[in-house]
Amino acid sequence: MLKRMEGEPITQEKLVAIRSEVYKRTRGNKNAPFSNVKKWIKEARKMMRSEGKKEGKKKAAAPAPPARISESLQKSIDNVKADAHEIYVEAPKPKIVFDKVYLQNIQYDISGMRSALERMSKQLDRLEKELEEHRE
Repeated sequence: MLKRMEGEPITQEKLVAIRSEVYKRTRGNKNAPFSNVKKWIKEARKMMRSEGKKEGKKKAAAPAPPARISESLQKSIDNVKADAHEIYVEAPKPKIVFDKVYLQNIQYDISGMRSALERMSKQLDRLEKELEEHRE
């Protein structure tokens, strides 16, 4: 019943017919609100689609022949493609706002880097002195 109705809008009469069919098959929930029936229909349609996809994967369908396009339409498509490469749009440059805290954080990071570089240069000097002593 749902396969026959697939793709059609569901009206009140169709809902009543589906509801009665559900009652016949399930033998219960005779006074279910229509929203429950709508949910059931959605789930049933999802199941039908998934079964259709599984069958479609199993069947290796021949590739569809390419659609024919009229020459005038093909020319207009080619023109649009050719013009698309010539369009340049400049994006507005973002406005950068530096607040005091941000600048202080940068300054702190820079001073940390300087102190690390000083320590490394001192260690390098010490290593050079040791190398000179060992050479002598």
